[in-house]
Amino acid sequence: YEICRIADELKQVGPIQNPKREARFHFELPGALQGFEAEGDGSSLTTLRNVPGHSKDGRRSLAWEFHHLAKGSWARISTPTFIPPDATGISHYTLMACPTLYPGQLVRTRWEADPANSRPVRVSPFIAFYNGQDQLTRRYGPDLTINPGGSSEAAWPIEETGGAPIARLGFELASALRNGGTLYLDYVDWKGAPTTIFRRPETGGSMWHRAWIDAFDKADARQAAAFHLCQGRGTGLFIQGSRDWKDYRVEAAITPRLAKSFGLAARLQGLLRYYALLLGPGQRLQLVRSCDGVQVLAERPFEWRWERPYKFGLKVTGAKLAGSVNDEVAFKLEDTGAPLASGGVAFICEEGLIMSDRLEIASGMAPQRMPQTKRGRRRGGVSS
Repeated sequence: YEICRIADELKQVGPIQNPKREARFHFELPGALQGFEAEGDGSSLTTLRNVPGHSKDGRRSLAWEFHHLAKGSWARISTPTFIPPDATGISHYTLMACPTLYPGQLVRTRWEADPANSRPVRVSPFIAFYNGQDQLTRRYGPDLTINPGGSSEAAWPIEETGGAPIARLGFELASALRNGGTLYLDYVDWKGAPTTIFRRPETGGSMWHRAWIDAFDKADARQAAAFHLCQGRGTGLFIQGSRDWKDYRVEAAITPRLAKSFGLAARLQGLLRYYALLLGPGQRLQLVRSCDGVQVLAERPFEWRWERPYKFGLKVTGAKLAGSVNDEVAFKLEDTGAPLASGGVAFICEEGLIMSDRLEIASGMAPQRMPQTKRGRRRGGVSS
């Protein structure tokens, strides 16, 4: 579908609508499990298949067949949302990736239970994030009980993880009595930018730092500042996020050392495509768009010095941009040229060293109404 979208932009094919209201996991392609797999010791109790039917807005779904469930046993399935543990080792070619799921996002699902099921079944969503020992720890969301032949839609707002990246999203089945049958997962979806704080977790570890795309000469995680970023020549970027982030506000306090220019970038789509709020040469504050060259959208005098922190704020809403420094709005404008519609965020620095302890992002999406579900017990554990 992404290839078709690109072909549509190039006027090679007509527009093709993504299935199920553009759900992230829609299971509409025959045979597609979209990365979902059985987990751990419970894998013998689980079979996954892509099957026709059991969808509200589509034609297919993911059939989760479970066998011999009983009190004290469970069945789990999950899909990766970040670098998996077996790919975290040091190698000559380091895998660079950002997570796809963050705290502050709302995970939506729809389920159907086969009419032939013998009993109700309880399904619990969970995330697995990297702890201070760089091992995965699970955190569970609200339980959902589905009766035979029934269906249910649920939503789970992902809670803060203290800066730890989320590596998997999954679901767990449990039953108080011996049980077997089939559940159908219609879709799994989340959209837009998160509302969260990126920082070094209090428990430590290294995977929080691996969750950033490093385009600096040196990004040192061992310094007092969580983000200690050095660029010797040209422009360095330390990148977080993805192309589906659209409307949001990003903030960070940044301290420069010998920097030619520095600041925050938003709606970043690559090393040469972004908006940026910059303090730079000539004691100037600039709001720029980098896309087929750098264009200054607005600028004004601003006295700044090395070794002092400056709080940057950059808000993007549609084609409207707003930039502030130290909580004072400096620019408000609408990009009527070639606006960048979406993208991630980044620390940016030209020829120098900058430091920061945290970066905050707040989604500009309207709050989504959440169906009422029974709150599950707060559980945790190291993933197997």
